[in-house]
Amino acid sequence: MFVFISKIVNLFISPFFILTLSCLLPFLVLLKNQREIQKRWFRFFLLGSPLWAMLVISSPLGPLLAHMIESEIPLLTREKFEEAVKKDPDHPVAIVVLAGGVARYKKSIQHFKFYSNFSRFATPFIWGKIYPNVHYIVSQGLPEDPSEEEDLNEGPSMQKFALEMGLDPSRIHVTRATRNSFEEALSVQEVLQVLHPRLTYVSTTGIHLPRVMGIYKKLGIAPEAFPAHYYTIPLTEDLCSFDDSNMELLRQALHELIGRVAYKLTGKI
Repeated sequence: MFVFISKIVNLFISPFFILTLSCLLPFLVLLKNQREIQKRWFRFFLLGSPLWAMLVISSPLGPLLAHMIESEIPLLTREKFEEAVKKDPDHPVAIVVLAGGVARYKKSIQHFKFYSNFSRFATPFIWGKIYPNVHYIVSQGLPEDPSEEEDLNEGPSMQKFALEMGLDPSRIHVTRATRNSFEEALSVQEVLQVLHPRLTYVSTTGIHLPRVMGIYKKLGIAPEAFPAHYYTIPLTEDLCSFDDSNMELLRQALHELIGRVAYKLTGKI
């Protein structure tokens, strides 16, 4: 039920749904009550609703909300990371790489297809590659994935990506299949109980990290944040202007804020 509701919410906050609803709104209201349209201000509002919706979702609101969320996570420098790893080279350090399905291996072309920022999943592999005590935990992904037989699922794709970067297979651990962030954290906890690392990092985008960190802390795991990619840090002038690209940032920001409230109400964070 929780997974079903989350998918419905994701649909409602998608730019496509918002624009579609704004285009239908004038016609729906006209059919329901034609007298109301005689009011000029109401007619102006209804007929312009697609424009108002477009202005809102392409406004700086998305980047500003995203920046507010990302600012909760401090920047991790490579020097600070390497210093922590070198402190005790005889004990493992775990990096949970939450790729979010952004990299899939296509068997037909024998090549990777990337769906998001390369740094989101590559940075932890690049930084920790030379340290043999650094282990990587990647999520298997959704149980029903991949949709095509020729694709590898999220976990095997990330595993293959790490191997092609020259990592030892024994340093890569794939969890069981999961459907949401909370189930993913539970599956990661199972791997951590076997690995027993002295230090655990959680690596994903800065906008996703606050909710993820809350989940892990609720489970009794005390991870360090590894923001592999920021969308709005630094906050440049380009992000504070009206642009179509702001739509996706608004969707992600709303997804995280609503998800945080939902997880809080259900006791997951």
